[in-house]
Amino acid sequence: MALYDQSKPGHSTGNPCSEEYETETLVGSGDDADCRTVQRRYAKFPPKVISCEKLGYIQDANGVGYSRDVGRSSVVNNRVFYQFGDTFCKNDHGDFVGIVSHTCARVVLPTHPLHTEYYKIEPSGLVQCFIPLTEREKEFDRQGTAQGTRTTLWSFGGIAEDGPGADKGWCWFEKGSAYKDGSLQRHGTGIARVYFDEDHGRLAARRPKEGPLFVNDEPSFGTFSTLLEDGWVYLWGTRAGEIFLARVRPLYALRRETYEYWNGYGYVADCGAAKPVLKDMQQGAIYRTKLFHWKLGYTHAFIGVNRFGDSKVMMGLATRLEGPYEMFPIADATGINERGGYMYCMYPHPWAFKEEDGELMVTWSEHWPGGVIGAKLKFDMGEAAD
Repeated sequence: MALYDQSKPGHSTGNPCSEEYETETLVGSGDDADCRTVQRRYAKFPPKVISCEKLGYIQDANGVGYSRDVGRSSVVNNRVFYQFGDTFCKNDHGDFVGIVSHTCARVVLPTHPLHTEYYKIEPSGLVQCFIPLTEREKEFDRQGTAQGTRTTLWSFGGIAEDGPGADKGWCWFEKGSAYKDGSLQRHGTGIARVYFDEDHGRLAARRPKEGPLFVNDEPSFGTFSTLLEDGWVYLWGTRAGEIFLARVRPLYALRRETYEYWNGYGYVADCGAAKPVLKDMQQGAIYRTKLFHWKLGYTHAFIGVNRFGDSKVMMGLATRLEGPYEMFPIADATGINERGGYMYCMYPHPWAFKEEDGELMVTWSEHWPGGVIGAKLKFDMGEAAD
């Protein structure tokens, strides 16, 4: 399958997308192929979505209609996976059996981007938590069952591979304690090692570091968005409604002293010098794009939702990943079985459709008892490149 390549350099001041023309094989293959040069079309600017087709819910192969949110996808070892937040688990009879704060499912076929499969489900119906709990956290959950308290390990930023096509990567997550009254106590930002287990044919995670990598008064780097580029993992994280940027070499992701922070001009070793690169965005992801003509210079895009609860799909465009990002509302997110409330956790999935056709899959979450909805956005495409 052809998956979206997020590893190509993006900091060059030259042409980031020099191919104004592409070849298309019309007949045959190999030496007998009839290859002709065809002109590529690009999206008009400012971006305009001419259709937003809801495709349905992300559904698991077992037929259980899970209520869950987030739905952030990542590519690891050339395979696609979704990470979900709070997953309300059911048994075969449809009875509720408990909440798991972080689950992960594989996309069975990329040509069917909403069809997923969990690797492990307990006989009770509980889905296995992707990032494993420590023994201390398990004991906290056991003691808190009657009081409705539980440990939360929420990952909104996806999985960053060690390199393009690698079978290992990193996942940053927010650790917290959730209470029956709806309150949440944060315990900082943790990190998990993610790897593809060839022996069992599944994606797995372990926690080499129990304590927080970043504490509560620091931005939660890696929990908003991550991107592998030029041998670095770039990590966006939130603090007080603003989003900050850091980077680290994958080999040294566990070593806090190796992280560098964007101060508005360059990357420095002092976390306290970090300056915000986005604000007022609740969730979303940043990715490389060739949707627009290279002469416009836009190499990176953001798709997400703001923190004002207006259910607008926001698109940001920048000439470098550090920004600044020009923001545009491009679509309205609506529910399927939603009983009311705004849509949240909006994410792009550029691997699902062909960007050169002006198509992009976006997902968003309904509130409980809803799920994660997939939609195909169709952009207004301009004339062929000249």
